[in-house]
Amino acid sequence: MARDVGREQQWMKRLAAVGEWLEAVENGHGTEGLHEASIRDIRIRLASESDPGVLIIVRAFDDRGKWVGFVGGLDACTALLTWRQKDRSGGLKWSVDKPWDGGA
Repeated sequence: MARDVGREQQWMKRLAAVGEWLEAVENGHGTEGLHEASIRDIRIRLASESDPGVLIIVRAFDDRGKWVGFVGGLDACTALLTWRQKDRSGGLKWSVDKPWDGGA
């Protein structure tokens, strides 16, 4: 079976972009739209059988309070790169992070 070099190169390029983005997040990026906020938690929820896709939940804080933003994608790479794109464009919507009431 022949290797698909083009597909492998695409994958490596995406993987490198994800790595660069995670390094940028570690160095304080990822909260565009929040003034001087810091990330306190990143969670990646993987797809279930009934609901395909990946959800990234980003929690941050600043002097005004705690914030949460959500980004989705078909897979983890796509979701992380979507977060990067939304951060760069200021398009990530941040909401006040309230404790979940359990649906009560």
